[in-house]
This record gives sequence, C-alpha cells and structure tokens, in this order.
Amino acid sequence: MKTVFTLFILMIVFNQSFAQPGTLDKSFGDTGVVLDKNIAGILNKIGAQSDGKIIGAGGGAINNSVPFLIIRYNTDGNIDSSFGINGITGNNQQHEIDGVAIQKDDAIIAVSGYSFDVELARYKKDGELDSTFGRDGTVTTSIGNNLTDPVNVLVQSDGKIITGGYIINQPNEARQGFLIRYLPDGSLDKSFGNNGIAILGEIDGDKSFGNVYAIALQPNGQILMSAVSNGGVVYRFNADGSIDNNFGIEGIANFQQSDNIVNHFLPIAWWRNWMEKLLEGGKA
Repeated sequence: MKTVFTLFILMIVFNQSFAQPGTLDKSFGDTGVVLDKNIAGILNKIGAQSDGKIIGAGGGAINNSVPFLIIRYNTDGNIDSSFGINGITGNNQQHEIDGVAIQKDDAIIAVSGYSFDVELARYKKDGELDSTFGRDGTVTTSIGNNLTDPVNVLVQSDGKIITGGYIINQPNEARQGFLIRYLPDGSLDKSFGNNGIAILGEIDGDKSFGNVYAIALQPNGQILMSAVSNGGVVYRFNADGSIDNNFGIEGIANFQQSDNIVNHFLPIAWWRNWMEKLLEGGKA
C-alpha cells in the first residue's frame, strides 16, 4: 500500500498559443505552476475532460478518512468549486486511486487496489458518485487470496472498462499480471478471459519480483501490458483476454540491455517511445 503524505501537486502546462514552445504557460496557475499545500494527500494520476478541465486523482484526508480523492481544476489552474464539495470529491474506500479514466460523457472512472480486492468507482461529471454503476457507484472484484495492485484503468470505444496490474504472491512464488474487463454498468464482462478476468501465469519468469507498470489499448481492441522483472517485457492480449501468440514470442516481447544495466533505469522517454510504436502497430 502506498504511503499517503502531504499533497504536493505540480502541474506545468505548455501552450503554444501563449508561449514559445518548451516554455511555461504563465497564464496557468502561478506563472505556469499549480502548487497546492493545503490538502493532505497525494495525486497519482491526472486526466482531462472534454472542456479542458483537469482531473487529479489519488488519496487524501477528507473528514479524517483516507479515501479516493479527486480534485478538478479549471483550465487556468484554479480549483473548480462547482465540482464535488468545493472542488473535491471522494469516498471512504481504504486506498488511494491508482488509475483514472474519463469517459465520453465526462464521467470519471477510478480504480484502486485494497488487500485482495480491486475496487472501481464511477463519478458523474459534477463529481457525484454514480449510483447506477455497480452497487451505489462502486464495484469490488476479488481475484484470489493475495494482494492486488492495479496500475491503471482504460475505457474502450464501446464503453467497456479495462483495468490491470499485478498480484503479489508469496515470496517464493512469481508475481502475476492480471486484466479485468467490465461492461459499462460495472458488471464483469464474462466474454473476456475467465468470466471477466485474465491472469498471467507469471511475470517474465521471476520468482520474487516483477511489477506491471502500464496497460494500453490498441485501436483494434488488443491490450498491451508492460512489466519489468529480470528485463523489460511487453505482453499483448487479444480483445477477448487471450494472449496474442502472433506478437513477439508467444505473445511476449522482451528487451535485454547488452551491458546488463538493470532495466528499471532506462530513460522514461525510451519506454514511452517503445510503447507508442506498439500502439501505432509498428515494431518495437
């Protein structure tokens, strides 16, 4: 479980209509930066609604609890007081948000992992919990008897919702990647994987350590999952949750550095470029 500490929100906007490329947009926040020291918590993810308003999601202290925390900012960087209660919404689930997605109607889907469960919540555009989704706005999915850690949530073009991450097994057991797909109403999509859940046997053969870092959707509905264990690895799944055996070697593309430097320290730009090539249907 991530440690929650004093919220340090730093948002920097580069806007060519206001500034030279690569310089701060001084019309946003305080000369291009939003720094909010008045809220206890942490933001893990950001997103944007169709009108340009910015959604920040993580965990923080509201009424002495540690709930999902969602904040909305106007396009100028000021907190949008029309959202939730004075710009903030959340609920009393026991873990901060690990991933957030904005739907076509600007509703907000948030995912968290708590103990053995994956917890999903849907908020309306104005920050109100959507009672038509799942059970009073939330969905809890149990995968097994080990800790789960989702890394993000995605929304397909047909409205179906995908989340994924990894399962932390016993020290002598490999960690496993997982994907879950839900129908737009929050019920499990039983046409995906095994009754809505797809689980990898192990992450890159490592018996003690291996993390999933990202998931992404390709235009054809296939799903990418990136992980690091002994080396960098990307898995590709078909739209039904099965491994795409036509990708890499039996669905897996590996990367090993020739100088044996630990792959955790590859530049972020390299990983981003590799994933972008895969999303475009090119070769990594």
